[in-house]
Amino acid sequence: MKKHTLEYIIQNALHEQTARVRVVIKQRFGSSDDQLDARAAGAVYGFRIKAFAKKTDDRVATQSEVYRAIGIHAIKDPTIAKYANDNYAILVSNDQRDAERNYMFTFWVFPAAYWDDMTTLNKDSAGSDRVSFEGRFSGFRIGKITRLFTYDGVKQTLTDTPKYIMDPAKTRRFVEWLRQLNKINKPADMSDIQMPDLENLPETQPAPEDFRITFDPKTPWGYMEGMPEMTFDGTLKMPAQTPIEGTVTDDTNTVLFKGIFKTNTENPPEVIPGKGDATSLPFKRMLNNEPIVARFTGKVDNGYPIEGKVQIDATTEYEGTLNKFAFYNGVYSENGVVTRFYENGDQYAYTSSFSGDVGRRSPIIYIKELQQDLIAMYDNNTEVFGSFSTLDNSFKTLKQTGATGIWDSNMEDIAYAINIVVYTTASVNRTAETKQNAKMLIPEKSHKFIIQHKTEKL
Repeated sequence: MKKHTLEYIIQNALHEQTARVRVVIKQRFGSSDDQLDARAAGAVYGFRIKAFAKKTDDRVATQSEVYRAIGIHAIKDPTIAKYANDNYAILVSNDQRDAERNYMFTFWVFPAAYWDDMTTLNKDSAGSDRVSFEGRFSGFRIGKITRLFTYDGVKQTLTDTPKYIMDPAKTRRFVEWLRQLNKINKPADMSDIQMPDLENLPETQPAPEDFRITFDPKTPWGYMEGMPEMTFDGTLKMPAQTPIEGTVTDDTNTVLFKGIFKTNTENPPEVIPGKGDATSLPFKRMLNNEPIVARFTGKVDNGYPIEGKVQIDATTEYEGTLNKFAFYNGVYSENGVVTRFYENGDQYAYTSSFSGDVGRRSPIIYIKELQQDLIAMYDNNTEVFGSFSTLDNSFKTLKQTGATGIWDSNMEDIAYAINIVVYTTASVNRTAETKQNAKMLIPEKSHKFIIQHKTEKL
């Protein structure tokens, strides 16, 4: 009983919804010119529907009510119902009404396989560039069929399909087919149906809006957990659509890389950052024989990070130069404290305020600290060193160049003078060998003397 009551309510509601619209299926193919036009386009069936929007209780049926009524009446026709499934595609004409309230549409029915073949323009036959029906007939359905198209929607295929993947023969066939399809809208203007130029295509073009990329997963710059697809804005190399130059941003609009991109020769056309500036860009590297995901901020060249900061985790970072993802010349910090340093790829444990022997062969970081101590000692005792013009000039040169970590001839002169001050006695035999050694090393005793007189007067 409940079931019958529910059916009655539904039928009554449908009747009320369509009561102000009279629908007439005007004709089948027959023998008119319409039949010839439809057959020439590849249609297997065609019909025309006219709907009259009546005025009832001082209200005229709305457009959506007219569309709903057409759908309900059309599916009741046994022949139309036969084609109301996704084995077919239906082309719907523009509204061809002859009066304000008299809606009229022509429908051409095509086998889905034929339709898909005709609308596939790309060179790879495995793909299918189908256009989708949107907008005009929102809510207009005939049974279960979902593939209803307008002529304007079909024509959009020429715009939506990139020219670089178009097959000339398929595209030429499509343009000719469009001219035939357009006859569903009589009278039809065909002046804008043009075969696109597929011969003189540019080698590059701007990336379309919201163009997404990932870096080559076969490289240390590749896709990894926590690094989603990025948005690329810049220039693309055609027809592969590989980035040439531009920026990549994450979903928070943070620029991760800006510059030139490099094609991975081992896996073309995949790309990696080539030359430019990175900001918190993820990459993989080995640390203590374990793979880690770090974030790099700095300069990139020839596909590798070369100088900047590597954030390993919240408390650990490296700053300096890199050699193919390996730490090279720089410092490694934990909780804001330098714990080791790298020199030409070799790592050393770092001792803050080291006061032992420092010489020409010492790590650069210790030579730099020695030079900083020497400058501080000079500044604290300028009046003393000023009376020794040669030594004074050496210190002034050191101040001008700064703490470079380079043990040059100027450093040799300063080292020799300091060692003489610390070690000299009237009986010292200054042989050539001892003089040379004094130029190449500040021993611990001299080093502590320098540190002491950074704050004490000579």
